[in-house]
Amino acid sequence: MKNIVFLFLVILSSCSNRNEFCKLNDLTYEDEYVLHELYVMTAPSDNLDSLAFQILYYVDSKSIGYGKNYSSHFYKETRDTPRDYKEDHSFISDVIADHLDDLIAVAKKDEHNNWSLKIKTHNNPDEWIAYKTDMLNK
Repeated sequence: MKNIVFLFLVILSSCSNRNEFCKLNDLTYEDEYVLHELYVMTAPSDNLDSLAFQILYYVDSKSIGYGKNYSSHFYKETRDTPRDYKEDHSFISDVIADHLDDLIAVAKKDEHNNWSLKIKTHNNPDEWIAYKTDMLNK
């Protein structure tokens, strides 16, 4: 029943605002242990449960192999973090780490295919909520 409610919330929110996940290719990298990806969400839901479902549904659609660590950071689209954001390393630098106020969620997967999702609350930017990721932990 809870999944039906989540699905209804996602469908309802997608009717009013079409959300896109815009990958920041210049900031995506893979080191020896982890694939790191950063995204800007064009219309993230204001409802935290709906936002969690949007992100879980999106990461579930990606094919990330078993035994591979994965980390993705999701930023809301703002003037400072547009969907085509690029870092500027000139004298007046602008790097993604300067825009943590726009960071809204972090999803991670370990080598055993265990997922975790944390979403920043709207009321307190220093408070994060951990969401159950049962649908992804297969």
